[in-house]
Amino acid sequence: MGRSSDSPRLPAQRYRPREFGFDGVVACEPLRIKLYTIGFDSGSVTPGLVQAARHAVESILPVAAAAVGDHHGLGYAILHAGEHANWLLLDWWAHDEIGCQRMLRGERGTAVFEPVMEPYQACVWEHVVIAHEYGAWRRAMLEREPDAEAYLADVLAAGFY
Repeated sequence: MGRSSDSPRLPAQRYRPREFGFDGVVACEPLRIKLYTIGFDSGSVTPGLVQAARHAVESILPVAAAAVGDHHGLGYAILHAGEHANWLLLDWWAHDEIGCQRMLRGERGTAVFEPVMEPYQACVWEHVVIAHEYGAWRRAMLEREPDAEAYLADVLAAGFY
């Protein structure tokens, strides 16, 4: 007997660490965005994929942040070369403590991203970066003397998580 599409689904695999990296800050006026990479396997984060991610950050984030308004000009992006697809999470900070996001997806093996309309937020690996970034924001920006440079310098160390 098959299960219906609304039946709970159990995870099919155990957690396997993936390789995380930092690819610098993308300056796209008026924003400065930290760019992280996550690779499903060795070589999955290619220079062409990183270039496509940088282009998406530069072309999408300034417009998205302006539409929300009251942003701080700071944020982060996560390029995740996943097992079945490439994901790009574009995140920025607005209204003092609100995290905003646009999510894009591309077919594995391509460097093309399209907006995601499904109600996805992030996968378990992307949450490693998100947790670090929430802490970095709290440490640097939600203080008496907010320090944008300290926020940009507070980067998740490269490695396997």
